[in-house]
Formats: sequence, structure tokens, C-alpha cells
Amino acid sequence: MPAPKITWAYLEKAILRGDGQGHGAAYKPWIPIRRWNSSPVSTQVPGRLPPFYKRMSFLAFNEWDPARVFAWVGAEVRSQLPAWPWTHLHPLFGLNEDLDRLLPYSDGMQEICIDAGIDHGNYPGTRIPFVWTLDLVLTIQVHGSLPRCVVVSVKWIDAGRFKNELDPLDRQIEKLEGERRYCKQLLIPFFVTGSDMFPTHLKNNLALLVSASEHPAENSIKGRLLRDFRDRYLDKASLYPVVEWCDWMRVDLGANHANANYVSQHLLWHQIVDCDLTKPLNFSNPPLAGGVAYKNELLARILQ
Repeated sequence: MPAPKITWAYLEKAILRGDGQGHGAAYKPWIPIRRWNSSPVSTQVPGRLPPFYKRMSFLAFNEWDPARVFAWVGAEVRSQLPAWPWTHLHPLFGLNEDLDRLLPYSDGMQEICIDAGIDHGNYPGTRIPFVWTLDLVLTIQVHGSLPRCVVVSVKWIDAGRFKNELDPLDRQIEKLEGERRYCKQLLIPFFVTGSDMFPTHLKNNLALLVSASEHPAENSIKGRLLRDFRDRYLDKASLYPVVEWCDWMRVDLGANHANANYVSQHLLWHQIVDCDLTKPLNFSNPPLAGGVAYKNELLARILQ
């Protein structure tokens, strides 16, 4: 499939169908995964994350790994959210009526770039302003408070372009400055990160456990098994290896192998049993405590 020809009619159609808009399961990323927008240095990833588990577009593993970490700490993750060239609403607008009236508007990325002395850019061969997108936009609600928004720019932190002399034709630094100013105008926390900034074992463990992160329906087989495990074994689970949890469920609760594994991994993903996922995960040993503290500390740092 060839890349679409960008016209005002094309952009209007995309906006009218809701691209780059919405919250939760209704959100549609502005840049979907397509053959024509692949990168020679990145692998596009279609991924599903809690709490909505709908298919999402990540343009690189460098985005997918941090997004999974942020979902683990409790954030709703939106990828490729537009920072429109024109005046527009705050990224949180439409999520909470009480919050909407408090949210500032953005002047638009074109105006921000003019103020910063940065070339905003047009779509190639046109005079149509390019639609900048934010790599990851996190929506976080803690203890019943109003939702908060955090913008994350994902970069290869150890890449050579961030060390020593910069390539004068490299616009990554300009893009970061534009995003920083955009977030400052809207009072949104902003930070830069990348996959290599997170512990390798954490990324690997979350990749293993994410398929068991969804909360099973209460009256489903998995839901009843999870409830029975929590009622009968949760108080002592941290003292025993995960493989023994599975044995308890198979022998005492009549669970099959797949459902016992799902419930065990669900308990670890959600830290219902405290387990330090920054360390190697060995199901033959009792879980090492520390995951709850790490998760809470990481969430606090994100919201700084």
C-alpha cells in the first residue's frame, strides 16, 4: 500500500473519523502501523496493554518497552497523539467534566515553533503544516484524584546524536525543544526516556506477564479461580515458589495447567503478591519482595 497523498481533504477526513482523538478504548492513534511508514532502523509493533487491551500502534520497540512499563504502573497509554499545528484543546479534554473547565488551550505547534525559532515543517511537496505527534501520552489517576497527564518523548538515550557534537541537520533536538515548550504551555510534565533506561529483567518479565494482565470476568473460570486462590492461599503465597501455587490450584481447586499459570502470572503482574520484577524471575523459588516499592517509586517519579 503506497503512502497517502497529503491534502487538506485527506487531513479533514482523518480528523472527522476521529484519528488522533479520544480516550481509553476509543482512542485512535494519528499514525497507524502501515507498510509505507516503516523505518529502516525501527521495527513497528502492534501491542495490547492494560487497562483496555485494544490494538495499539508503536513505531518501534523503543516505544513498546517503556509503554509496557508505564501501563504496569497504572497509566493509560496513548501513542502518537497529535500536537496539532493550530489552536487546540488540552490532551486531557473530554475525559472528565470537572477537569475540562480548568484545562488551558494550546496555541498550536506552529505558533510554538515560531516563538522558539524552529521550522515547524510541512508535508513534503506541500504547504500543509506537518502534524507533530507525541510518542507517548500517559493518563494517570491516583486515589480518586482528578486525572493527570504526562508526555513522554522516547529516544535512544545512548545514541551518538545525544553526545559530543550534534549533526547540524539532525532535527531531533529541535523536536524535543518544541515538545518541551508545548508541555510547558499546557502545564504537563514532560520527560525523555528510552527502552535502555529501564532494567533489562523488568522489561523481560513484563513481556512475559503482560498476557495475563487482563482482569478475568468475575464469574469466568479464571475469575473464580483467582478469587478462590486469594481466599485460600494469598496469605502464604509469598513463602512458596510459583510452581507450588500452580500445584495448589490444580490439586485443590481442579484447575488445568493453562488457567493455573494465568492466575499465577496475573498475581505477579499486578503485584498482588509482592515480587521484584527488576530481578530474574524464577518460578522455582519464592518471589523476592520489592516490586510494590519499586512500582510506587517509579509512579511518583513519573508524576513529579
